[in-house]
Amino acid sequence: MGFQFDDLPHWEFTILERSVGVYNVTAIRDGGVRGESAGSDPDALMEDLKVWARKTERDLAARQGS
Repeated sequence: MGFQFDDLPHWEFTILERSVGVYNVTAIRDGGVRGESAGSDPDALMEDLKVWARKTERDLAARQGS
């Protein structure tokens, strides 16, 4: 089960500790767009992927002419 944010309703974010102090954060959008990042600060990784997801939403909307 992942995290969802009100401003990114089409996205689900997950955090997984792969080894001690090493985290993978994944963002998956309805329809299969996916982003992933790894590092030692899960909060910073989450924020980075949220910024990326917002940009991706803008790009998708521009392509669809919305």
